[in-house]
Amino acid sequence: MAAIWVYLETAGQALSKGSLEALGEARRQADASGGSVTGLLFGGPGSATLAAAAGMQGADRVILAEDPACAAFNLELQLQLALRALAGSEAELLLMTVSTHTRELAARLAAQLGVGLAADCVELLRAGDGLAFKRPIYAGKAFETLRVAGKPAIATLRPNNFAALPPP
Repeated sequence: MAAIWVYLETAGQALSKGSLEALGEARRQADASGGSVTGLLFGGPGSATLAAAAGMQGADRVILAEDPACAAFNLELQLQLALRALAGSEAELLLMTVSTHTRELAARLAAQLGVGLAADCVELLRAGDGLAFKRPIYAGKAFETLRVAGKPAIATLRPNNFAALPPP
């Protein structure tokens, strides 16, 4: 995994707990494979401070769209911004936390890009030259491990299953 991207969701004036967990896992995976971590942050005025916080939590760089139109979640706007950012990028994997907003955003991104989506993942596993994604099925009574086709692969991570990096 050379380039791992993380969609950063906000909770008020901070990065969401799930986004911090996704950043932490991205950093661990990137360190294990010699890769890099890029954050995608689309927010309203003042989001530059959140971008700096993402840098302290594992992102090597952050792509920031700071505009009043991004202050509240707008699916179509976030989708278009993400598609633009990913176009021609080196991203091999895009991670997102699971939330009401990202469930639909991840599915729409995967459909638009023609790539696979692993939803509700609880573990990322090294598998040959890539990753496999472990997720619960049958109401959590069993688990499946899958790989997805296309780049960037997209995975949503279940909150509270991954650890954020400790504060600097």
